[in-house]
Amino acid sequence: MSWSRVIGTAITASGLAFIAGTLGGGVLASGAVDGILPDLPVVNRVLGVEERQRVALLEEEAKRLEEEQARLEEEAAKAAEEEAAKAAEEEAAKEAEKAEPKAATGPKPKPRPKPRPAPAPTVPGCTSGALTSAPASGSRVEIVGVSKDDAFFSNKSDYIGAVGTTSGLSKSDGCYFSGSIQLDDGRSPYFYQVAVKRSSTSAPSTSSGCPSGALTSVSAGDSVKILQVHSQDAFYSSRSMIEGKSAVANAPSKTEGCWWGGTITTSDGTERYFYKVALGRGSSSSSSSSTASSSTSCPSGALRSVSSGQHLKIARIHPDDAYYTSKSGIEGKAGTNTGLSKTEDCWFGGPFIQDDGTERYFYKAAFTSAPAVSAGDGCPAGALTSSRAGQRVRVLKVHSNDAYYSTRSAYEGQSGTVVDVHLQSGTGCFFGGTVKLDNGNEPYFYMAALGAL
Repeated sequence: MSWSRVIGTAITASGLAFIAGTLGGGVLASGAVDGILPDLPVVNRVLGVEERQRVALLEEEAKRLEEEQARLEEEAAKAAEEEAAKAAEEEAAKEAEKAEPKAATGPKPKPRPKPRPAPAPTVPGCTSGALTSAPASGSRVEIVGVSKDDAFFSNKSDYIGAVGTTSGLSKSDGCYFSGSIQLDDGRSPYFYQVAVKRSSTSAPSTSSGCPSGALTSVSAGDSVKILQVHSQDAFYSSRSMIEGKSAVANAPSKTEGCWWGGTITTSDGTERYFYKVALGRGSSSSSSSSTASSSTSCPSGALRSVSSGQHLKIARIHPDDAYYTSKSGIEGKAGTNTGLSKTEDCWFGGPFIQDDGTERYFYKAAFTSAPAVSAGDGCPAGALTSSRAGQRVRVLKVHSNDAYYSTRSAYEGQSGTVVDVHLQSGTGCFFGGTVKLDNGNEPYFYMAALGAL
C-alpha cells in the first residue's frame, strides 16, 4: 500500500469522526459513522478547502518518501556493485603477484668459467704428445701407440707405456716411426710403425760390470761362451741356466761396452734374443755353427726377386725379424705378396697375406715359389676381374679352397661393400680380402668370386 493511500484513509476517517461528533451533539452511537459515510459530497463540503490542502500536502510527502526510498535502494545496489568490483580487482592483483617471479635478492652468482678445450693432437689420429719428427739416436722415449700394420699390434699392450732408448728411428707415416728401441726391461723390438713421445726418465744405471775375458768385438757366426747376463736383460732371472754355456752369436749387435744384444743359439739348440749379455771366446762347435748358419743363410730355392700379387711360400724367417720367436707356426705357410721389398740378398720385408687370411708385415723373411692357386670349378657368370674399396658387390661363389667353403650357403648371394680385396694370382676371378656384408658379417675371404651390384 502506498504512503498517499494510507495517509488519505487516515485523514478521511478522522474527518468523518469529527463531523459525526459535531452533528451528533458530541455523542455518537455505535454504527453512526456507517450511516454517514455514504453521503460523501456532504463530507467534502464540511472539510473545506483547508483540509483538502492538508491532504494534498500529505500525499505529496508520501510520494517524496517513496522516491527517497527508491533512491536509497538504488545507491545501495550501486555501492554493492562497486564493492564487489573492487574486491574482484584486489583478488586479481593478488593472483598476479603470486604468478610473477620475485626478483632474486642477495649477491649475484659468479659466472661459471668456460671449460678449456682439450688440446688437439699434433697429427689427426695420433696420440696427444706423439712426436712427428724422428728423435735422434739415443733419445729417451715412451711408446704411446703401435700401428695395426705392425707385427707387434696383436700384443701392443705389452709395449705401450714402455720406456727405452732409441737406436735409430726413421719416419714412416704421420707420427709413426720404424726402427729399434732398446727398452729398459731388456727387450729390443724392431718396429715397423710405432708412435713415441719424449720421456724425462733417465736410462737405468748399469749394475753389472764387465766380467773378465768379455769380448768387445763379436761377428755373426762366432763361437762364444755366455759369461754373464746383465741385470737389465729379460733372461736375468734364469741366468743360472744360461751363463757358462757355449753358443754361436747368430746376429750380435753391441749394446754398450762389452754388452751384446741379438740372437744367440746355445749348444743345446735353444735360441734366445738377448738385450745385454757378456760373451767370451768359445770353442768351435760344428752343431751350433750349423744352427746359426741355417738361421741366417738363404734357404734352398729362395727367390731373389718377387712381384706384387705373386703366390709365395714363407721359407725362412731371419733372427732379426719380430716373428722369429714364433717362426715354427709361420714357416711353410703360403700366401700372396701385397708389397714386399728386398732387404738384402734373399731377404724381403713388407706386407704379406697368408692364404688363411692372416696379415703379416715382415722385416726379414725368405720366400720360395708356391703353386698358382687353381680356379677350381671355374668363374661364375658375371664375376668381376677387378675391384676397388667401397664397391658394392654380391658374393657369387666361395671357392672350394676357401675356409668358408663348408658354410658357403651363408655367404653366397649376400650383398655388401668391398673393404680391401685383391685378385688371387692365376685364378682369373677369385678375390682374397675383406667384404663387409649388409647382414653385419665381415668375412675375410681367401678365394671368393664377386659380382657388381
